[in-house]
Amino acid sequence: MTVFMLGSRLVNLQNTVLMLLLTASSVLFAGSVEQDTQRGRHIFFEGEKITGKAFTANVGAAAIPVPASALPCVGCHGRDGKGRAEGGVKPSNISWPNLSRKYGGKAESGRHYKAYDESSFLKAVTEGIDSSGNKLDTSMPRFNISRQDARDLVAYLKVILDDYDPGVSDEEIVFGTLQPETALHEKTAAAMVDVMQAQMHEINQQGGIYGRKLSLKVVPYQDRQSFIGQANQLIAEDQVFALVNSFSGGVDQSLTDMAEQGRVPSIAPFTQFPTARGGQHNYTFYLHGGLDAQVAVMARQAAEKIQSADKIYVFYQQSGNFEASAKKAVSFLSDNKIQNAQLMAYDLNTGKKFSDYIDSASSSAPFILFLGASSDLVSLIDVKTQQKNKVPYLFLPGFFVSSHILKLPTAYAGQLEMAYITVPGNSDGKALSDFRHFMKRNKLEYNNLSARLFAYSAVRTLIEGVKRSGKRISRDKLVTEIENLYGFDAGLNKPVSYGSRRRTGLLGAYVVKLDAEQRRLSPTGNWVRLD
Repeated sequence: MTVFMLGSRLVNLQNTVLMLLLTASSVLFAGSVEQDTQRGRHIFFEGEKITGKAFTANVGAAAIPVPASALPCVGCHGRDGKGRAEGGVKPSNISWPNLSRKYGGKAESGRHYKAYDESSFLKAVTEGIDSSGNKLDTSMPRFNISRQDARDLVAYLKVILDDYDPGVSDEEIVFGTLQPETALHEKTAAAMVDVMQAQMHEINQQGGIYGRKLSLKVVPYQDRQSFIGQANQLIAEDQVFALVNSFSGGVDQSLTDMAEQGRVPSIAPFTQFPTARGGQHNYTFYLHGGLDAQVAVMARQAAEKIQSADKIYVFYQQSGNFEASAKKAVSFLSDNKIQNAQLMAYDLNTGKKFSDYIDSASSSAPFILFLGASSDLVSLIDVKTQQKNKVPYLFLPGFFVSSHILKLPTAYAGQLEMAYITVPGNSDGKALSDFRHFMKRNKLEYNNLSARLFAYSAVRTLIEGVKRSGKRISRDKLVTEIENLYGFDAGLNKPVSYGSRRRTGLLGAYVVKLDAEQRRLSPTGNWVRLD
């Protein structure tokens, strides 16, 4: 009895060890396959090892060596490996289900080839010889890669047709937006999120896009550092397919840099300060030119009215970080042949008024391009500048306008022009009618109207790009399709247009005046183009 029990225990122990070994080996194998696939994916998209180690490729009949990173597989064979015609050449479909068909396949030349295995695939990639021993076209580079690199590439080609970019599945596309939860901005952020979610809900009620539902991941942040940390996490952890309408004022360059590094499309960040070093950014698309565009329009308006003897001043709030914008205003004036503009940094704490800053000896009224709060503008007015022929011509970007502008004396109101990207009461036909119907359908309030309209236009632009990208959507395809938007009605007063070298959809602003008697803004219908 004792021996039998001992024997049973030994047998059970042996079985247990065997099962553990089998389980461990299956886990190791699964991990190995996944690692092979990831290495192969990197080779396919980047033309280099995942470690960053480079290899070369020989090009053309002369076998000229070039870095393989300049000729990644995706460049010719496309995101799905099926090949795309370019320059009269149609690369083959290199997805593994196609290459390994039992009865072989047919090349673009019409020639038949046998089913590929790993050895024949390596020969094709390194020597340009297909699975039937025929020479491939010289347009196909010969890559100097190892057998293991070829195995990795095959591992990826086996799953390429099921491989989607982050945030995309057969059922869903997940987008991300970063929004502040600070007391100063939380109501604006909440208004924009309501609009974005309502738009995606309407799309989902209609069946989604190509059968995929749209989902919005809202990520709150507290300050600049929090924004950068949250954005980095979203991108590094592949949580979303693209970013849309992120509230990025103050961290615009950081967001642009992160989107570029992570190759994540960032559509219409909510900001008045569109920025990118040297304009070199592929993945960020701005809805409009922001404050700089408004300043440029005001500078152009001023330049059209100034005579040679007139004085023009560019005032900016000393403590408001607007010196750079003020210097751009001087540059814009210079571009319009006005060379005598004077920069003036004002400080309300000094008690100074306009007459303390400007040349009172001038016989004509001065021109003032003002970059500061409209309440500051009202505070700087004094008796001396209200004298006959001394009331200045005022140019104020809409970015700075608040209800305080209604306190402007009547004489000044008649001399004031403002720049607005959108003027909701000045629709060019049906541009804003869809927005109004949308707001009514979804029972949304009209508070924070400019922010709501911006969010509506941002998502409208994104959705159009997604639709045009087709069922086999990818980040790079989305970028290409938004580049191709021309004269697209995004819900603003003017259509937006992008291009391969243009990442700002709307360049210009409306000129608006102030009706002091009616206590309201008065659109002039004058749109000043900057492109």
